Amino acid sequence: MKTLVESGTRQLEVCLIRATNYTDDGYPIRTKVGVIRSNTLTQMRALVEDAANHPFFGQVRINVRVVDEAIQRVPVEEILRLSRTPGVRLIVMVVGVQTNQFPRAQDIAACFLPYGIPVLIGGFHVSGMYAMIHTLTADLRAALMNGIILVAGEVEGGRLANIMQDVLVDEAQPFYDFLSELPDLKNAPVACLNAGDFKGYASPFGTEDTSRGCLFACKFCTIINVQGKTMRYRDPTRVVQVVRDTYFRTKRKVTHWFFPDDNIARNPSWRDLFARLTQLREVEGIPVTFMMQADLAAKKSNGDFFELAARAGCVQVFFGLETMNPLNLRAQGKFQNQVPEYEALVRHCNALGITCHAGYIIGLDYDTPASVQLDIQGLQEIGFNSASFYILTPLPGSEDHQDWWKERRWMHPDFNTYDSNHVAVAPKSMTVEELAQTHRNVWEWFYSTEHMASVLKGWQKDRKHYWGQLFFYAWYLYASRVEKLHPMNCGFWTVRNRHDRRPMFAKESFVGFWWHETKRAVQRVVGIGKLFLQLEEVWL
Repeated sequence: MKTLVESGTRQLEVCLIRATNYTDDGYPIRTKVGVIRSNTLTQMRALVEDAANHPFFGQVRINVRVVDEAIQRVPVEEILRLSRTPGVRLIVMVVGVQTNQFPRAQDIAACFLPYGIPVLIGGFHVSGMYAMIHTLTADLRAALMNGIILVAGEVEGGRLANIMQDVLVDEAQPFYDFLSELPDLKNAPVACLNAGDFKGYASPFGTEDTSRGCLFACKFCTIINVQGKTMRYRDPTRVVQVVRDTYFRTKRKVTHWFFPDDNIARNPSWRDLFARLTQLREVEGIPVTFMMQADLAAKKSNGDFFELAARAGCVQVFFGLETMNPLNLRAQGKFQNQVPEYEALVRHCNALGITCHAGYIIGLDYDTPASVQLDIQGLQEIGFNSASFYILTPLPGSEDHQDWWKERRWMHPDFNTYDSNHVAVAPKSMTVEELAQTHRNVWEWFYSTEHMASVLKGWQKDRKHYWGQLFFYAWYLYASRVEKLHPMNCGFWTVRNRHDRRPMFAKESFVGFWWHETKRAVQRVVGIGKLFLQLEEVWL
């Protein structure tokens, strides 16, 4: 087989795109300023750059273009022009595609496929759907019919380089299935970040997953069926080296990290990881801090887990609380969560300088509007510093979705609604309208002026925590109240392009589009003013 150079290629352009999803009126959700970089884009860039070591690519220069649609428009015309350059081959990869992003990912692919540019789509939607339904469903078949190459599973261990080779010699499979054999992560490529990587983001937060998988069996979870129930982890030495190198590459600007592992407390190497981060802080003088996700049973099973995490720099922990109702916990198979233990754990973490964030699901089998309101009061009384609220969603890859698929239970036919901010499956104990209204209410109930002021009083002597928590409140309330979006799907100040509307919607006229944009801008300014006054009251 000829190498890429022998085939006349001088340069390979790989465009990595993180797709967003659409607003209710059909525009890609994009903001002027983002909050946290996409970890998937970072990891995929490392894998593409590592592919340069593959013999097939020889001396061909591989250039990686990263497009995060959450903060930038996909430069379609620029990419098309580049594809017509003599000696240049181009591959488009829409990566890390969640179910709510799948419609937008296909529309992005449609911009390139007519011009002979190969487009790959991978991520949790493709992987989760195939992992649990065990067949190519109608949505996956439609994508394949359009010429999209689908990838299920993880692509470490040289898999991505092999796929790229297949594509470039016109021998690509329409569907790659890597679900049955999970790759080892210990020596998988990792990516350091440069100052330019944070352009367009409000805060320079680095991201790096230190492990994958989960030991538990929650019915709503997709992790266990896509990334497995056996914990795989990166070499802590390599993780810490990324933190160290990024710190110096960005001229000491990046000191805060988000470790997006589903449950870092079950990473077999967490002690080694925390010890090396502690050495960074106490011996090398690098003031690293981080936020992480852990389960509520971590203290009981690991003893000194949170003490060592705090010493290593942990300042925030996300707990998958899911519900305060023991009946819901049992129904979802989340037996590790014991409601009576929540308060002591939150108090313990706060005493160590760690703020606690609760992930909470609305619409479980035993939820009613009244019971949810009581639960929110319970969250406040326990002392959770912040919380995220998600509508129960039938995510492909979860046992819930598999069961409902078999039962032919109603699920919304538009995957764009599967963002945990819309009702996509009919709840059992309330109406669809009641669930939607309750979800809107919970943000108001939890983030009351009184509760936010109470939380901030506890951090008055710690200026870093105090202002960090206040910024967090500003972000969450801006997203949920002003933009009416889920905070995890929203930065600051949404922007639209008249030409990017979803195909099922008619293109707006020039005058109509800007009239609507002007009204939205005015409403946004009014909303920001109200939010400012509330946060001023909280601060005072």
